[in-house]
Parts: sequence; C-alpha cells; structure tokens
Amino acid sequence: MPTPIVALREGQSTTFECQIVGTPEIHVTWYLDGNEVTDGAKYGISFIDGLATLKVTQARVSDSGIYVCEAHNDAGSESCSIELKLCHEAGVMLLSTFPFFFVEKLKETPGVLGSSALLECKVLGSPPISIAWFQNGLKLVSGEKHHITFSDNLCILEVNSLSNSDTGTYTCKATNIAGSDECSAVLTVQGQYMMVSNFSELLFFSFPLEIPCETRQELVVGVECCAATPLPSYLSQL
Repeated sequence: MPTPIVALREGQSTTFECQIVGTPEIHVTWYLDGNEVTDGAKYGISFIDGLATLKVTQARVSDSGIYVCEAHNDAGSESCSIELKLCHEAGVMLLSTFPFFFVEKLKETPGVLGSSALLECKVLGSPPISIAWFQNGLKLVSGEKHHITFSDNLCILEVNSLSNSDTGTYTCKATNIAGSDECSAVLTVQGQYMMVSNFSELLFFSFPLEIPCETRQELVVGVECCAATPLPSYLSQL
C-alpha cells in the first residue's frame, strides 16, 4: 500500500493525525526517517482520546522525509506512515489519501441450523470506503439471506436461516483509492440441540414389553345391617 504524501511550501505548518484503537496502556512514538521525534518548539506531540497528533511548525527542508507513528502496548505494536515533501508552490497539496487497516478483525464463529449468525469487523481509513463480503471466494449480495451493513466504520454481515451450505470461510474486503485490505474467518454451522420435555420420549424398547400379572382371590366384604335405636323424644322434637 503506497505511503500518503503531503507537500508543503517552506515555512508552512501542518499537523499529522493517527487514530488509535486499543486497550490501555498505549504508548505512542513518532519517528522521522527512523529517528525519534520529541515534543518541543519544532514539533508538538499529543495523544488524547485515542488520537495521536504531530504538529510540524514552520517546515524546513530538514523536515522532509517519512514520518512514522508507532503505537504499542503489552499486546504488540502497530504503525502508520506519511511522507512530507517541501515544494516551492504556494499552499498545501494532499497527493494521496490515508490508507486504512482493520482495527477489529473477523473471529471464528459457530452457528446453529435454522438460526442466524453475525460476523463483524472494524476498519479505519479515508473515505470513501467500499466493502465487499465473500464466502469461499464467491461475492455475497445483500438481501434476505445475507444482510450487509457498513456504518461508523463497522462492517457487519448477518447470515440468516443457517444451513450446512453456509459453513465456510468468510472474507470482508475494504477498498479505497489508497488500496485494499481484507480479513477472513470461518463460520461453522452445527445441528440443533433438542430439549426433551416429556420423559416418556426418552423410553425406547427393543423387545416387547411384558408386565407379569398375578391372579388374586376376590376379597369379599361382609356388611351387617341392624336397626338403629330411636332418638330420644327430646332430640326428635328439635
């Protein structure tokens, strides 16, 4: 991917910016042609809310070269670069757009038959950016089966009504005039796990079911009737 170029007239000033996404603690270092640039009267350096900036004041020929912004934490490091050229024409001329890169890549995703799966990644770069999705190298078209969105640098692919044919490698490709980049991950569709609510459904017999019965003698209950004693006269009058 080509390094973007900024051309300045001698004596002009410019500011380079680099958006950084990551978990703290992040350290940012700027370099000019491999030599570290420090904050001072010539260069103003800041890093606030994920935005790393380098201001070059009253540029001279000695300020020409490739500037690199390197961000690093315990997980690793990333860098981006831009070239500054001094020219005699008046004004600032942007000769190229900023390239982009994926700050959040696709992850391996499991799916269940009949349900939906969501694949997400995030990209940073100069607009306009076009996004394309592929399954096993075949381009996908947004519709009822594959719903594709791109908003706030977040690329989302929703695969609906999953079937076994949806298993495969999915690729998100981002492109602007500075170049293109892509990331991939595998979606694996698995069968449903069915819950059995009725215990009787768990009973299976490979042989006829026999229930032995015994003949019991009939139990005869004798009932003896007798005449009740008449109620006393004072109770019968109540």
